[in-house]
Amino acid sequence: KKIRLKGQKLGTVAKIYKWLRITSGGGTGGWKYKKYTNHIVKSESEDKFGDKSATKCWNSKRANCCDFSWIMAMMGKGAGKKIGVKKGTYTNLNGSTEGHMWNYYGSKYYDCSSNTKKTIDWKNVEDVK
Repeated sequence: KKIRLKGQKLGTVAKIYKWLRITSGGGTGGWKYKKYTNHIVKSESEDKFGDKSATKCWNSKRANCCDFSWIMAMMGKGAGKKIGVKKGTYTNLNGSTEGHMWNYYGSKYYDCSSNTKKTIDWKNVEDVK
């Protein structure tokens, strides 16, 4: 509920993104990236909003790409905006690939969890929400 209310208060996708984005990427909400796989609460599916994970991340202001993407989508819901979640892979500078999740609204993409540009492998991308 707190997440939706904050989204409602911020009101726009741009303001939600600016507030939720990691501090090192210019975010204003004090959020930091934490590396882990899927949701922070391991029993929750990465393909669904994880209530327990969201609460844990919200209280600590730390999340990974999976939790950031679901929190942003829920904040959008509070603001009356349908923010989608995508998952796929990207290629690192060293040529290795990693799984990643991010948001989209219309034709614009948002990555709250990183301050670096990623080369998305678009053939391996799917809508989650």
